[in-house]
Amino acid sequence: QDITSATSAITFDNITSTHDSYRIIANVTTDSGNDCKFRMRFRVSSSDITSGVSLYQGELANRSASSTPLGYNLSNGNDFQAPRSLDVYGGSNFFFNMDMYNIHTGLTTEATNVSSMVVRCGTYTFMGQMTSSSDNHGGTGWWRTQTDIGTVNGIKFELTAGTFNDGQISLFGYSQ
Repeated sequence: QDITSATSAITFDNITSTHDSYRIIANVTTDSGNDCKFRMRFRVSSSDITSGVSLYQGELANRSASSTPLGYNLSNGNDFQAPRSLDVYGGSNFFFNMDMYNIHTGLTTEATNVSSMVVRCGTYTFMGQMTSSSDNHGGTGWWRTQTDIGTVNGIKFELTAGTFNDGQISLFGYSQ
């Protein structure tokens, strides 16, 4: 989807069992008044899932002005956010791609000593301006859910503050 004016969210309600996996490619510009994060929410029956997701996320990032890597994690969250502990600087470009596996129905796997889990997972990379100077950051990470939230038929992208002002977000389905 092309973004040509201030938009609060981009929604794809076309996740189906036709494809095993999906790829997201995004290049967006945020509004200048807000530092923010790029957020993804799962959608079931055209409604956002905002609780009970049990999302785990790990991320490794680096600043162009520093040789020290930054590591972040999330345990038991309700939505995906990137970057995890940095903010996208207001008015800057943010580049992002993600592969999502078993997103539609999840994969029942990994029996524990108590019960099996319904797993959805993915990997991602990002790059953008994360400070008020001209210092760029980049990173890579993974995420995984461990709760059956139902049949996911959509995903929604939004910023944690402000709007998308320009860019594109694309969704591609592929079979493994």
